[in-house]
Amino acid sequence: MNEKYPYNNVRALELYGPLLTYSGLVHYGTLNRSEDKRWYIFRYAPCDYPRPRLRGLPAESDSTSDLKNWDFFYKRIPSLKRADVRAYVKEHGVNTDDPFALIASFGHHFAVDPYLIAARF
Repeated sequence: MNEKYPYNNVRALELYGPLLTYSGLVHYGTLNRSEDKRWYIFRYAPCDYPRPRLRGLPAESDSTSDLKNWDFFYKRIPSLKRADVRAYVKEHGVNTDDPFALIASFGHHFAVDPYLIAARF
């Protein structure tokens, strides 16, 4: 693991998505970890604009001990069986035991959906 690789030091993941009626992005919420890193806490950001409920996220701000419960984030963690992922991990020293490092490195944006995940250090 490379301590200098910035995504190994992510404290939170900020989720942004499109405004429904207007162009631009709106802050959906923040995924944090408890200090002991055993719990994941997702909090929706206050918003005056309509935004759809996202599949794979809780209906309300909530916490879980397993990120697999929130498919929206979990599906952004790539398989470590992929050769390109293994090569990137080896080259940059990505902490493969840290879901935040993996999401920030590989899952911050998908071509098939308009949502963005920004790392907060």
